Amino acid sequence: MNKTGELKIAVSGSPGTGKTTLVKALAERLDLAIIEEDLAPLASADQALRQIAAAPHTARHEVLAAKKRLVEGFIAWTRQRTALYSRHGRFVADRWEADVVDWWLVRFGMGNHHVDGTTMALLRDLQKKSTKLDFVVAMPPLTSPFSTSANEDGTPRNNGFTSRALHDLLTGGLVRQLTR
Repeated sequence: MNKTGELKIAVSGSPGTGKTTLVKALAERLDLAIIEEDLAPLASADQALRQIAAAPHTARHEVLAAKKRLVEGFIAWTRQRTALYSRHGRFVADRWEADVVDWWLVRFGMGNHHVDGTTMALLRDLQKKSTKLDFVVAMPPLTSPFSTSANEDGTPRNNGFTSRALHDLLTGGLVRQLTR
């Protein structure tokens, strides 16, 4: 732990594993500020891209514009988190950049070489932020991988077992690889 009395914790894991519940308990018990996950704008941009891409007769420039908005959303989220991390000396973060990089890799990782620069920037940002955290809590996978409920923001959770397993593996790997 750092020597200034500040305590910085991030909680990471698949949807529905109890991250928000743990964050609230840690914040109350340790008198920490909560940094909310605030992923609703990203989820909306991702959903918009999926709808535009799936629509018949969609012009290529419309799909590219929707992809650009989603990429910009990922970058904006990481910048917002940087500002929040700087603003709070003691905090617990609901979600961590590993969760968002996981989402990014699943969404853009296969055969999308046009985003490799952004992927590297997101990974560098994740690694840099990991050096400033005292703890990263990686939630265990769900014992029951099927959940149809929405999260606290109203965003639907992914309820497919294979998708959840992939996210657990990717996020867990990122947490282990990029933290001290």
